[in-house]
Amino acid sequence: MVKSIKGSAMLLSLAIVATACGSNGNNGNNNAAATGSASASADTGKKTELTAWAWNVNVGALNEAMTAYQAEHPNVSLKVEDIGRLDVYDKLSTGLAAGGAGLPDIVLVEDDRIQGYVEAFPKGFLNLSDKGFDAKADLFPAFKKELTSKDGKYYAFPFDAGPTGMFYRKDLFEKAGVDAASIETWDDFFAAAQTIKSKTGAYAFPADKFKDDANFRMMMNELGVYYFDKSGNIDFNNAKAVQAMSVLKKFGDADLVKDVNGWDGTVSATVDGSVATVPFGAWYYGTIIDQAKDTDGKWGVFQLPAFEKGGNRAANLGGSSWMITAGSKKSGRSL
Repeated sequence: MVKSIKGSAMLLSLAIVATACGSNGNNGNNNAAATGSASASADTGKKTELTAWAWNVNVGALNEAMTAYQAEHPNVSLKVEDIGRLDVYDKLSTGLAAGGAGLPDIVLVEDDRIQGYVEAFPKGFLNLSDKGFDAKADLFPAFKKELTSKDGKYYAFPFDAGPTGMFYRKDLFEKAGVDAASIETWDDFFAAAQTIKSKTGAYAFPADKFKDDANFRMMMNELGVYYFDKSGNIDFNNAKAVQAMSVLKKFGDADLVKDVNGWDGTVSATVDGSVATVPFGAWYYGTIIDQAKDTDGKWGVFQLPAFEKGGNRAANLGGSSWMITAGSKKSGRSL
């Protein structure tokens, strides 16, 4: 958490630099002048409010970073709007298409969407390399640097990763007589899910079949494939992707998947006990703590099931980074 706060404080500093450049005519090539202008904001006491869009526990993380940042910059404040993950993308895409209208200074974006946004809206986000980010880039792992950069320039500030696991209700498993440690493969989990549903009524896991492909992406990642091949060609009809979808279809055909509507539906299913597991990134732990307080002590976690006995049980889902919109500026203010 300490590293997360320190990193987010660096992000806030960059955002302040961006607002300084946007309002004082700096074209982004004079890093020293921009940084000095941002620092002057704290010295002169002029008030500056940054705005951000995020979801889930990330909202609290950014607010904590701002609290730490305000210790040295009390004149800077932050307003974070807690928006559902998919709603963030709807609003972001609409705003970018409208030339930046209505966008915040900072927005959280999942890593697998960053390249698409930069490609579609090349002038929509701040080039962090022009603001001196490269000097700090080596503080972050190579895979995050690759995901957040394009053509040698950084457009997103690395934040977190999403190693996956199966969050499960220990009480429901115990009631059904299922030992989580015995589940090694998706076939094992399918059999366990049938038993759990017959004895407790709980579904295997939640899914928004029409708007969220999280389960499919997680399974594809476990198998080492994605929607595109290594050359960037669309390739979601490959054998492993079909294998992943076939497993999901098997659960769906057996009525073991609870239909939910978006993020709120997933959280509701987590809270009300209508699902026995939630396959998700490690970050979902924070949601369980925040939203499912009445189930405290009832949750456990086990590894993602493998597609074959002895196979890979590791995958990543999500992982996100912060982007600063190119229009981030405070009109009429020189910081």
